[in-house]
Amino acid sequence: RLYEHARAGRYLKENISGEYESLNVMSRKNVVSFFSDARFTMLPYAGTDDVVHFAKLYGVDYIVIDKSLIGNWEYFDELIEMHRHTDDVELAYEDKSDNLIRMFRVKS
Repeated sequence: RLYEHARAGRYLKENISGEYESLNVMSRKNVVSFFSDARFTMLPYAGTDDVVHFAKLYGVDYIVIDKSLIGNWEYFDELIEMHRHTDDVELAYEDKSDNLIRMFRVKS
């Protein structure tokens, strides 16, 4: 059921030249991190401002927001549109195939 996460992980590994092993990916589960050989940071149960603050505090490069794992969180609607609520992230990847997943790059 986490096929979208595997594709996102492969996307990072194939498109971030040589840097993928030093990347830190924040998500609910470590599937994207596993498939990209990146480090993993657990996504906190919080709104956009707190998630971005936490991401910067822990040196996160990408934040993965997905419907299959956090669609029932009260913050989901805000988090899936994170790039519209803060200038600190940009939409880097999107997969709408079965379950919506978006990956945001954290700006430094």
